[in-house]
Amino acid sequence: MPRHPDPIASAARAQPTLPDVDLNLLKVFAAVYHHGQVTAAAQQLDMTPSAVSNALARLRRHCGDMLFVRTQRGVVPTPYATKLSGVVMDGLKVLDNALRRDEVFSPSNSEMTFRVNVADVGQMLMIGAVLERVRDEAPLLGIRTVDLPVPEVEDALMRGDVHFAVGHLVSMGKSLFRRKLVSEDFVCIVSQSNKRLRHRLTLEDFLASIHVRYSPVAVSLSRINVELDALFRKHGRRQRVALEAAHAFGLSSIVAGSDYVLTVPSRLAAHYARLNPIVIHPMPVQLPTFDISLYWHERDQRDPAHQWFRNKFVEVVKAAN
Repeated sequence: MPRHPDPIASAARAQPTLPDVDLNLLKVFAAVYHHGQVTAAAQQLDMTPSAVSNALARLRRHCGDMLFVRTQRGVVPTPYATKLSGVVMDGLKVLDNALRRDEVFSPSNSEMTFRVNVADVGQMLMIGAVLERVRDEAPLLGIRTVDLPVPEVEDALMRGDVHFAVGHLVSMGKSLFRRKLVSEDFVCIVSQSNKRLRHRLTLEDFLASIHVRYSPVAVSLSRINVELDALFRKHGRRQRVALEAAHAFGLSSIVAGSDYVLTVPSRLAAHYARLNPIVIHPMPVQLPTFDISLYWHERDQRDPAHQWFRNKFVEVVKAAN
């Protein structure tokens, strides 16, 4: 006479994989294993005892094992269930911790390295002060700066290759958040030894002078050259350029020892004035100001470590201006 197939034995021949298993069944398993009673497990899970029994039946079919055996005092685990229990409980704990939104970031213990896309000027004027403040509360935390072309910045933020971008990124998409750091305008610097220009700089002086032209990759800074080109065209002149420089470092020394004129952001000019004998003049024509902001992707919006660092960054930069 043919025997009916044993559903548990049949299931044992097809080993379960994680995508096949409803994770809620593992929560039921953990509760029953912990309490040793279906009723107590049901109370913990806010389920009926019959729903717990049905869940166990489904998990038995998945695993090909009885998992629990009824006794007068409740249920006891099979050897397979005992072996499985540690993995299940540890796994559920890891998932629970990973999914929590109420975790607290501990700066004093963090060894994170935040990657910040920033031009050389931003590094010179901001990063040192931020690092000094951060170090007081997070001595193990680090900062790494990079300088990507603007078209690559949004994708780098989206992928997590960088955590933040500093600048004036007008073309960024809706997936980015930003907080304003400073408003910036442009000024001119000349050497203190420039007898012709050290006291005043007229529009004609500006148009007739030989210039050092600062041409960085950063759109927020290089836009000045678009404005200057338009200014010279308007007056039928062509800017005479002795040096076109991609980097800000060393330019104040060059100007201080020459008769050249250099147009740079006002905060950079103030930094130069602390290093070399130069004079700062306002632009002889009014040009539009622009905002420098801190940008990040929505993927990092709720991360506690990210929130802590960006709040510090904004706080420090704003306090310095």
